[in-house]
Amino acid sequence: AEASHPPVLCSLDEHNHAVVTRDHRYICYEDQGEELYDLRNDPLELHNIRGTAGADAIVRELRRAIPRSLAPPAPGLAAYDFDWKTYQWQRR
Repeated sequence: AEASHPPVLCSLDEHNHAVVTRDHRYICYEDQGEELYDLRNDPLELHNIRGTAGADAIVRELRRAIPRSLAPPAPGLAAYDFDWKTYQWQRR
């Protein structure tokens, strides 16, 4: 990834991540499954190139965008009460 185009990280739970750059999309799953797509030549992501020559170097680079630990989940609506006098949400 170029400095002017930093990777974008999308996470689902703690162990499922997708890292997207201008050129590639890397997906890793909790069960250790992986996918890698060349977005310039395959914009519809039809061909997983994870097992092809050169893929290991790309994956190593994209894995660096995945944090070692994630922030705790944000509190849900149940953590708040609505104050009708001030018309604001208050943390319980």
